[in-house]
Amino acid sequence: MDRVGSADTELKTQPLHLAVCTNTALTRQAIEKEITDHLGIVAVLKRRLNTLAPISRLPPELLAAIFVLIATQYENSKYLVQFTHVCSHWRDTALAFPRVWCHIVLPAHPMLLDELLARSKDAPLIINVRYITRYGARADSEPLALTMKHLERVKELRISAPSEVLHNIWQGSNSVAPLLEILHVRNDFSQSESSSHSSKLHLPILHPTSVVPLLRRLEVEHFPNCGGTFPATTSLRHLSIRNKKHGLARVELSKLLSQLEKMPALETLLLDDAFQVTPGACERIFSLSRLRSLNLSATTTECANALTHLQLPPTTRLEIYCQGQDMKDFSEALAGTISHPDRRPWRSLHVYRLRTGTSYINLYEGDQRKWFAMNRDHEALPWGKPEMAVRFANAPNTLVTICKTLPLSNVQSLFVSGTVARTAGEWLQAFGKMDQLSTVWVQHEAASASLARALRYQNSMQQQDGTGGIEPKSRYFSSLRVLKLEGVHFKTRDEVEECILGNFGWALLDCLKSRADNGIPLSKLILRERVNTLKEEDIEKLKKYVETLDWDEWLEGYEFSDEEEEEEGDYYSSYDDEAESEYDFHSDY
Repeated sequence: MDRVGSADTELKTQPLHLAVCTNTALTRQAIEKEITDHLGIVAVLKRRLNTLAPISRLPPELLAAIFVLIATQYENSKYLVQFTHVCSHWRDTALAFPRVWCHIVLPAHPMLLDELLARSKDAPLIINVRYITRYGARADSEPLALTMKHLERVKELRISAPSEVLHNIWQGSNSVAPLLEILHVRNDFSQSESSSHSSKLHLPILHPTSVVPLLRRLEVEHFPNCGGTFPATTSLRHLSIRNKKHGLARVELSKLLSQLEKMPALETLLLDDAFQVTPGACERIFSLSRLRSLNLSATTTECANALTHLQLPPTTRLEIYCQGQDMKDFSEALAGTISHPDRRPWRSLHVYRLRTGTSYINLYEGDQRKWFAMNRDHEALPWGKPEMAVRFANAPNTLVTICKTLPLSNVQSLFVSGTVARTAGEWLQAFGKMDQLSTVWVQHEAASASLARALRYQNSMQQQDGTGGIEPKSRYFSSLRVLKLEGVHFKTRDEVEECILGNFGWALLDCLKSRADNGIPLSKLILRERVNTLKEEDIEKLKKYVETLDWDEWLEGYEFSDEEEEEEGDYYSSYDDEAESEYDFHSDY
């Protein structure tokens, strides 16, 4: 007899009203139990079904590694528990690997924090602390204090808080950090209540260095007065100092360099508005013998002083962003830094100026000529990271001033975009010493009659030959074989209406003819994008003086847009009227 039938028999001897109530209750209990049993069976079946999913076939170690990667993206630790709410397999895996729970973001609810610390067991912790105030209320400093309590387990620590809060926390801590490898301290001066400590960096955790024997990366933000803070540790390999707290005195350059010199393992260094220069204060050269990358952001005077007083390995990668008008001293300091006799020669140079006024100079050691001939956008090509990158803001004539001082004699490929040089003389000053230049890619406003004239000029410097005689004058860019023009207007609006080749077109034609007549013709001329103002007869004229002409199809009836008419005014302003009067481009054709 089933359970329900047994219950009915048992209740026959009871009063009717009691029998009805009891019978209903027992029947409900029996049904609910049966439902529970069935649900248990369904859960088992679903669990078996989940094992057939592709992700369930991953080894637990790999699944846990995925959880760790996801955990690093969360800005709130409460989302970590989502791993355990998907299925039992995920829950068992997450709970079995303590490192899944090591990424802790503070502030967090105390109960959640206790649970994360318990689940992480003895695994090294990665802690991000953000001291936040809202609506004028002071933030709770308990998370910071808790961080100090578990400092012996911390592997990576990132703290953003007002300097006075950081000062109090460090002062109240006597812990050591034997596992600490990465320390990022940010002065959140937007929430600072006073300015007494706002510019000072106080890190007793770094002194003595035995407290942090494994520290390899230190990042400091918005502490202008950080002198005397950094430890003379042999483990530190990466140092970053950023400062946007303007109006406060920064550490003196000589003091900063003397501290850096005591870090023998330092490999990468970033200094963003991190120091100031006092005339005569820095009197010697400081050596950073293992530095692989130097990133500087400062005024031209500060950058020049830093480069002048630093001795770097020949393989150091440079990235510099500077502002100011004093380009001469900076140019000389930069040229001296990259002219190391043991440095590999530069093979490729990219120079461009944006319409915002920002200019860029990128130097590469690798040969990039194969990329220049490809029919792809400049940004889409795999140039890689330059060995030297310099960026300037709103400094006129900087590109010519810098390029003419750099050791560019071995450069084989040149990319130029924007208004770089306005006369043929400036083109030759900047790039005329590139004896091995074989490929040039010119884009937009950089293509002008001045460029065409520069490519046909003779070198006025005469040298004696081996017999004591005088060698004939040589040509600039005598090794040039490939010229690529992209996004270039060959004609102005008026020239299109008059059906003539155009000022730049005649200058280019004269250049090609002159080079061909002197035995140094171009082997290939590439025309890309917006060259449709040329007519077929114009193309035929250009073809006479090059071995190969690769061009986009001509589109008749081209009209200038309003944007291009605005561009046109800037574009043709680079013509050298004095040089145009010297040569009559039309006389030979």
